[in-house]
Amino acid sequence: GRPITDVVVGHEAPVHLIVVRRDLARFQHVHPQPTGQPGEYALDATFPEEGTYLLFAEFSKATRQTVLLQDTLVVGAR
Repeated sequence: GRPITDVVVGHEAPVHLIVVRRDLARFQHVHPQPTGQPGEYALDATFPEEGTYLLFAEFSKATRQTVLLQDTLVVGAR
């Protein structure tokens, strides 16, 4: 439950987020940016269509550990 505060820049950005619509019709590679709050990153994203999107995040810690996270986002009425 504690924020991860030892994120380091990897491949030119601290966090890489891949957003894929479940039917694979849409794909985005975006880079959330630090908000100033420990362990918090944000971005403005536009989803041109309703649907279910899969989110895949990758970042590296100062210990050189790579962290991969996956989540699901439903956009619009479902």
